[in-house]
Amino acid sequence: MERLMPTLFGIFTAIMFLNVLWDGFPTLPVLYGVITAASLLFGRACLMSRALPDSQASKQVPAEVRWKWCRVLGILYLLNAALCPLGFLLWYVVRFDSDLILGAQMLGFFIICFASLIPTFHRARA
Repeated sequence: MERLMPTLFGIFTAIMFLNVLWDGFPTLPVLYGVITAASLLFGRACLMSRALPDSQASKQVPAEVRWKWCRVLGILYLLNAALCPLGFLLWYVVRFDSDLILGAQMLGFFIICFASLIPTFHRARA
């Protein structure tokens, strides 16, 4: 999981530069693919490792809580990855702005990333 974050940051940086340097660059389809792939990879990493990233705060959380929370995060990431294909299937039935799918998926991705901090906040207050 430690390698996924720098890779994701590098991909977003490359998309930004390609968008500036190449006039016909298909930004939205690439972003759909990147967010869906990142959600799949993060979900798989959470379900396979079953441990929160090592930090001083997460080491103070009991192992059973970390294991259960990582499983929940993995499922949430996989649900976020399913949002894009299901959104486009819904788009064929009910016409709406398809950029809402990307916005919801990106917002969901970052909310899930911040949700990984919840066990450490609960432990800090106790």
